[in-house]
Amino acid sequence: MDGDNEMNVDGSIGETSKAGLRRMRRLASQIPHLQSSPRGAIHHTTSTLIYPTPPSSHIQGYLTSSIFNSSHPKKLPTPPILQPGEQISHSPDGLWTVIYHPSPIPESTPEGTLAIYHSDQSLSPNTSPSSIIPLSTFSLPSSPLSVTHLYPPRVHLVGSRSKPAGPNPLEVEYDSVNGPSFVVLLESSIWYLYSTPVINGPVTSWTMTYLTSPIHTRYHTSSITSSDGLFPGNGFKIKKGWTGLVPSNKGIWAGWETIGGERGVTRVEVGKDKYGKVYLQSTPMPTLPRVTDIPFDENQYEQELQGIIFVSLARNYGGETIKMEKENVSGMQVDNEGEGIKEDREVEKVGAVLVFNDTSRPSSAPVSRTRIQLHSFERRAIELAQGFNDISSGQGDIVTSWDWSTVPDPIRHYASPTNTSIIALYPLLSLPPYALALAIISQPSGLSLVHINLSANQWTTVGDPIALGELRGEVDLDLVVSQGVTRGQMGLAALIGKESAPALLVLPRLEGQPTLDRSSNEVSIGSDAATSIILAEKDGIGWADVIRAAIGSTGVGKRKDLIANISKQIYTLGMDLVEIDELNLLLKAQIALFSSTEDARLDLASDILRLNEASHLVDRCAIFEKDGQIGFDLDSIWPLIGMMEWCITTITTAMRSIILLGGQTEYSTIDLEEYLERPSSIIILIQPEYRQLVIKILSQLNQLIGFLDKLDGPILQPETKVLPPPLKRDAMATILARDRIRDVAYRNGMDLIEWGKALERVSTKDIPEESISSSLYNLSLIPLEDHLSKIINDLPNSSEMFLSVTQSSLGDTSTTLYDSITYLPIATSTHSIVNGRKRISCERCLNSTEELTRPTDINAIAGGVSSNSPWNEWKDSFKEHCLCGGNWVREKSIK
Repeated sequence: MDGDNEMNVDGSIGETSKAGLRRMRRLASQIPHLQSSPRGAIHHTTSTLIYPTPPSSHIQGYLTSSIFNSSHPKKLPTPPILQPGEQISHSPDGLWTVIYHPSPIPESTPEGTLAIYHSDQSLSPNTSPSSIIPLSTFSLPSSPLSVTHLYPPRVHLVGSRSKPAGPNPLEVEYDSVNGPSFVVLLESSIWYLYSTPVINGPVTSWTMTYLTSPIHTRYHTSSITSSDGLFPGNGFKIKKGWTGLVPSNKGIWAGWETIGGERGVTRVEVGKDKYGKVYLQSTPMPTLPRVTDIPFDENQYEQELQGIIFVSLARNYGGETIKMEKENVSGMQVDNEGEGIKEDREVEKVGAVLVFNDTSRPSSAPVSRTRIQLHSFERRAIELAQGFNDISSGQGDIVTSWDWSTVPDPIRHYASPTNTSIIALYPLLSLPPYALALAIISQPSGLSLVHINLSANQWTTVGDPIALGELRGEVDLDLVVSQGVTRGQMGLAALIGKESAPALLVLPRLEGQPTLDRSSNEVSIGSDAATSIILAEKDGIGWADVIRAAIGSTGVGKRKDLIANISKQIYTLGMDLVEIDELNLLLKAQIALFSSTEDARLDLASDILRLNEASHLVDRCAIFEKDGQIGFDLDSIWPLIGMMEWCITTITTAMRSIILLGGQTEYSTIDLEEYLERPSSIIILIQPEYRQLVIKILSQLNQLIGFLDKLDGPILQPETKVLPPPLKRDAMATILARDRIRDVAYRNGMDLIEWGKALERVSTKDIPEESISSSLYNLSLIPLEDHLSKIINDLPNSSEMFLSVTQSSLGDTSTTLYDSITYLPIATSTHSIVNGRKRISCERCLNSTEELTRPTDINAIAGGVSSNSPWNEWKDSFKEHCLCGGNWVREKSIK
């Protein structure tokens, strides 16, 4: 057994007292720095974990790996001309990645390069270091102490949304597509980086630029003034710094500590003045008050500031209210909205939580603790002295002025139990009371993960701690969390060590946070997981963290029931939400669950989802004419034909299977029970939800045939690998498309009208609702076994299905690969899948695509034809990830 560990009574491996003593000594000599910009990140849109390589590794920079599965890490590509990155962050919507590249010799040359990258490029499986190009680069005079991105979205919580934090994006007409917006805290200045338009005649492009201000003095600058970085008293430097946004407050807050131990807080404002110029303003808060010590171990102790976290305080925090008048000041960003409105309002307050590590060094062994001070900054009305009104308004009218002040005493000051110290901390400011944080703490028993209420009047943890047995002894750790954890729901936390590989930990729903399931008060992994998935779906971000957390916290023998429970909760809870397509989300969740458990139902769920997505695309391409007729987008006809060919091939395969099953059951030549144990495509003709989907697709095909029969105008030429761009509209393309769409059903031996009417006549009124629902949640026909014979007898059984052109053609069509984006066959002669070459596939549903490997966009359109057709928009939306929600990955080898 490892000499640092011993067996606990419960059978787990614990830490020996000798190892614990070594850990406490390391903690006393290497007090962790709580960074507001962690060394790693989780990209919420793609559920990708990004973390630095160990210093001892021969490969330097960042590695990426999906949190959906235990995939082999991949190096994050950066330009070879730049040094490996040391700090990384993402814009709140995930569109942009910001990396700081230090100079080759940082000891003698502190300058470095801040580079801004498109995330879809840096995380793409196609990108190599030689091909990645930053949007912009900036030379910084020193390493960033903190980076904070502006305009975070209001995340969905159960029954509400988080409060807006920081500047209002509407005031600056912010659009993330044009570039990110963020602030960087350096040792002697604050930088505000943002995108700005460059107008060249009729063409408007966007470029990144910046404004700078000092940290410790009141300063105002705008885009019409020059800023050379030479500020009043520019010899002022800080050694530590933190920045953050506060819910319900439009400021950007910066906390700092100088080499001499001076500490302070600065409020930063950004926005547009009345002339339309972007401005940056810094306002240092009044000096922090002196604080009475809390006795510790009857010895002198050394204190070190670990971090400053800014939190929201209730406006009546402390029970004080004053009368305030809302006012807009030209050229200045004011936290009140409206003009000329007077009302009784409470004092606006922001809290700064100072986290200290206290270490006492008696003769035996060092003793440490965490100590927390909560200081309050208040925004109050200033009463002008008599005679100053003339100066302020120019007309002698009374004008209300505003200023921030520091409360003379800390409103909270407390310490943790002895030998309980914070190692790493991640604020969770979206959750009431807007002062919660997830923290790694060190105790005599080892390390653990806990939630802490920073605004409490004493050391207060929320919920049960999670022991970190596999990381015992580590003190240099960082902490990043997935989307589920940020909203207090089920998710993952990544613990990133300096030398060790990241460790993912399952975090259950935070104690006190509700779920969407109001019908039961029982704790259920199914309802917890479904709630976290639905809320993430409403925010438009990935929820792979929830899948891994749910599966990881459930034993192998219980996973089948868990999958059914999660599926049920997603479908039933999603039905009550207008913005959720419950069937689409159910299929995506089932694909993720089946994939993570290597369930045989994966391919079936993937095919049904693709049928559903194809039907949605036809709806998007449909045009409803004034005369009641239905037309279709002329630039999307050929893609729709290729999609319909795949759909009808899949549907007729199920039709043949159900005809065969009918004959086999009639003559008792099959063990039906054993047959139903296996996934079968005939479920799309039996299960009511899926049968309605099939009926809709057959109807859409009929509408498309009728539209092309009457169309006498040109349509866009079909996409091919040999037809170079640009494509044009061509009358011959219409003639070919008309023949091709008529042939779709015929080639598969299907009578479109007969099957459509037969499927509509199928009745399920005699089938219990519980059986129908169970079939949907389990993707199984077993619950419908007693009713199969009647449904099969109501469907056509023509032998023409087996004499079709498709069935008679040479080759096995069941082994044909289809592109996951275009639905077109992937030719076996394609270089991307032969000779051991790599191809791109989805990590979740395992389907492949050629679209991402094409060097040029064959859909470029000229001659006045619009390139933003519904088809192109739909296709582009899946270039970042597969339609099932999985990430694209490059396979190691394909034989």
